[in-house]
Amino acid sequence: MANNRIIHGKNTQDRIQEAWDLILLNGKHPTVTEFAKMSKISYSTFTHKYKDWADKVRERRDMKRGTRKLSPVTLPKNTVTVETWRQADEQINDLQKDLTKLRKELEKVVKELKEAKPLAAKSVKLESDNSRLLGAIDYLYSQLKMRGATTEQLQLIVKTVQKHIFPVSSSNNGE
Repeated sequence: MANNRIIHGKNTQDRIQEAWDLILLNGKHPTVTEFAKMSKISYSTFTHKYKDWADKVRERRDMKRGTRKLSPVTLPKNTVTVETWRQADEQINDLQKDLTKLRKELEKVVKELKEAKPLAAKSVKLESDNSRLLGAIDYLYSQLKMRGATTEQLQLIVKTVQKHIFPVSSSNNGE
């Protein structure tokens, strides 16, 4: 149902035809908005009630300016192709493989960390014990020297300590 509002003695159809003749005569290529203003019709009325005329104006505009790039909002809904889905599926599969690989690596690192924590604590304790032991040996050595122990006696004590305490054998590491 067309709007036949009379403006300056002309109904809507006559105003549209007159504007069309004018743009053809002057070689103009207006947009739909510009054409609607020339016809003294609102843009929404023109595009909704006179779609065939709006398409005709767009075709003329596109002859001069070329087709316009559509915004993503106005793109047809069926632009997704089978190839697009296939590529998306491949990408998802690749990401899932990477995720699985990373999870396995993370589990391995967590396991190694759990195994390393007791060893680190044991190492700190051994280092502390060794430091105290060396301090005790130095103290013993200085006390024996002050009390008149001979160099041969001190060397014998050092050799005994080295034989029985240093180095700790690898069989004693697990104890």
